[in-house]
Order: sequence, then C-alpha cells, then structure tokens
Amino acid sequence: MKKYDRECEVVVVGAGMGGMTCALALARKGKKVEIIEQGSKLGGYLSYFKRNNFLFEACLHVFGDCEKGGLMYDLLGELGLRDKIKFSRIDYTLFTPKGPVIFPRNSDEIIKALSPQFPGEEQGLKNLLNTMKTIYNDFLKLPSPSPVLERYKDKTCKELLDEFLKNEELKNLLMGAWLYILMPPSKTSAIMISVLMMIYLLSQGGFFPQGGSKAVVEAFSKELEKAQTRMTLKTKVTKIIVENGRAVGVETEKGERIRADFVVSNAAARQTFLDLVGEKELAIDFVNDLKQKELSLSSFLVFLGVEMDLEKLNLTHQIFVNTSTKTFDEAYENVLRGEIGDYITITIPTIGDPGLAPGKNKHSLTIWTIAPYHLEGKDWKAEREKIADKIIRKAEEVIPDLSKHILVKNIATPLTLEKFTLNTEGATVGWIQTRETVFGRPQQKSPIENLYLTGHWTMPGEGHMLTAKSGIDAAKLILSR
Repeated sequence: MKKYDRECEVVVVGAGMGGMTCALALARKGKKVEIIEQGSKLGGYLSYFKRNNFLFEACLHVFGDCEKGGLMYDLLGELGLRDKIKFSRIDYTLFTPKGPVIFPRNSDEIIKALSPQFPGEEQGLKNLLNTMKTIYNDFLKLPSPSPVLERYKDKTCKELLDEFLKNEELKNLLMGAWLYILMPPSKTSAIMISVLMMIYLLSQGGFFPQGGSKAVVEAFSKELEKAQTRMTLKTKVTKIIVENGRAVGVETEKGERIRADFVVSNAAARQTFLDLVGEKELAIDFVNDLKQKELSLSSFLVFLGVEMDLEKLNLTHQIFVNTSTKTFDEAYENVLRGEIGDYITITIPTIGDPGLAPGKNKHSLTIWTIAPYHLEGKDWKAEREKIADKIIRKAEEVIPDLSKHILVKNIATPLTLEKFTLNTEGATVGWIQTRETVFGRPQQKSPIENLYLTGHWTMPGEGHMLTAKSGIDAAKLILSR
C-alpha cells in the first residue's frame, strides 16, 4: 500500500458553502486544513460563471437573516467575514392571476398589508406567523426538546395553514414562493416551510451580496488563504480511507493519499458513504436507509444576458410568476410527468447591482423552475431547447418581448447540475422535504469515527444559511475533541 503523500489535521471533501464554512472555522482556530474540490473554484451551488461579460449566478437567488440579530449575520461574524461581504436588501414580486404583489419584507409588514385585504383573518395571520417564528427559533436550538416542534413534526404546511387561516387566496399568497422548497404545501413539512419562510421573508426579508456569489466565494478564498488553508482544485476524491472503523484520510483520482486526523465530507450523502467510504464499513440498516431516502427534485435554469430597459417595468430582484390557473398540486404532478414550467421564478440581480452586466440597460437574468431528473420517455438533450423556449414565453407574461432582446443564452438541466456539483441526480436541496424526512437528514457526526458531514444533505437542511450552520456545527464538534 502506498504511503501518504502529505498530512494535515483536517481534510475537507468538497467546497460548497458547508465545506468552505467548516474549513474556515477550523483554520481560524489554528487547524491545518486542506480542501479538495473537484471543480475549478470554490462554491458548489454557490457558484457563478461569465458569458460575454455577463455574470450569472449558478443557483443563488437570495440570502436571509443578514442584519444584526440574524443567524447569517452571526455566522459571518464567527468566520471573520461580516465586514468582507456587503449585502443589499431585495424585494420580491409575486405575479398572480389578479396582478402583481410586491411582498412585504417581514412579519409586521405582512400583517399590516394583508389584514385589510382579508377581513377576519388578522388574528389568525398573527398566530400563524408567531407559530412559524417559534418553530424556527426552536429548530435552531435542536437537539433541545421543543413542545412546538413535537406538535408540528408530523404536519404538512397545508395543515399548518388550515389551522390558522380560512381564505384560500391568502394561503396561496403566503405560499407564493413554494418553488423554493420544491414541493407544494400539501406535501411539504410544516417545520421546514416555517424555517425557510423565517429565513428569507418573515424575519428580516431578503438580501443579496453586492458582487453576487463571486464576491462571497472570493471573500472565503481570501480568508482561507490568510489562514494558510491548502485549496486543491480540479481534483476529485475517490476514497475516504477507513482503518478499524476510523476515517484517517482520503485518496484522489490522481492517486494522491492525504492523511488527516479528521475528514469532513461536503459531498452528497450517498456518494460519501456508498462510493467513498464503501458499504462494507457501514451497518446494513444505515445503508438500506440511505438507499431508500427520497431525493428532492432538481432544477431547470435558463440564463439570459439581455439588452432592454427593465427599470421602466418596475421589476424587482426576485419574481415569482404564479399566473397559472393550475393549483400548486396540479403543477407539481405535471413536473413529475416531465411537463415543466407552469410556475417559474425570475432572478434579476442587475436590478440592484448593475455591475454584474456589461453596460447600460444590460441585465443578467435567470429563469428557474423545478424539474425531475428523469423525463418520461424523453431525453434532456432533445428537450432542453423546447423547455427553455416554453419558460421564456412564460417569463414574457411579466417581461414583454423578452425573447427579442437576448444577447446570451445558457441552459442548465438536472444533468448539468449533477455534472458540475456531483449532487446525486442534480438534487437541488438534497433530500425531499416532507414531514417524514424533516429530521431524517444525517447529523454532522457520522457513523464512522472522525468522519463529519456538512452541506444540504445533512442537518439542519437546505439553503446557504443552513448549510453554513452545518459547517460551523461540524467544526465545533471537531474542535471539542
């Protein structure tokens, strides 16, 4: 057996938000850390690319809780990044069959704006939002016991809404961003929808980093370099080396072997355990559970560089096109059958940050919707242009003549996401987020001694803030050893 090529205290497999966060938290405490990332840069889903001087976000729509008192604010403080990344507030517009609604920025504004429109619902709305806040606060305190989490752990989002509200139009307004969780309220966990609503809407509203995800990744990179972290890019880890039930290092596709006291995997859960660790090192029940867990849907994205005056349309950074007459459930069932695009979102970061595009009246724009990995009886290569044209036409409901002003077009299918991030089947948020799985994600401490986990396949869940927390939590466990 070949000896080790080098050693470190902690090797981190994958540089998504969870991996970057864990590595930086450890390096700032003096640990000798190496990150090994298969891509050409850090970031994972928090990534970016440039076409003809238009800067595009691979997956980033919005951050949350970025001001004082917010969780992201606190996490960035722990990482020494609070002053390195600047955030701007953004607005959401929800386009409904009745017209556009600019969504209020926090719970108080929501109550003030919506109560007059829905007589008799004010107290129920207040009680609902207070309950969501309690769920969120208690969720962040896990594993501490919580009567509220216990009460709602087996409830869907629809059941939560029905408990407090009667008006279906109001419920649909509140759930207008349901695509973010990739499932309709009838199937989504009441707990996870409460957590995500608090992060991105009900607490402080939405934020976007000035300079986009590029600025975030560069800030991490600079601090990691300052902390003397080794960053090995364009290199795929092919094995987590386990000796006597203990992770002791990794092996790469280039044949390098790196010994480490601790291994942190930010890779997809099945890849981590079934491919890199190997089933023989794991209990059969654990392996079976991992194989049976249901993956979330993936995404279909169209990136457009356009030249047109979007300012005169009074558009906001984030737009939800919910003009379809189909219910959320009907649209979801259509997606499962490969009929994509009844509901879409449009992200236009250049509305607030024009420097992301190469000149006046030029904009970087991303149209996004949920998509299955497998198309029934069809092939993504053959269908991608047709689907892109369909959702561009859908976007033209709110941006007239959009197709006539396209300078750059790029398409990403679930296969694209899987290729560039190695997320199993291009899953957008890891595991499906039902009431049965909300607490079913793996914890940061794995069944293998000295192997820790980060990212959206683990607790506490999806989104850049929760994956950042997973990295901080994993680092704290290692530092406590």
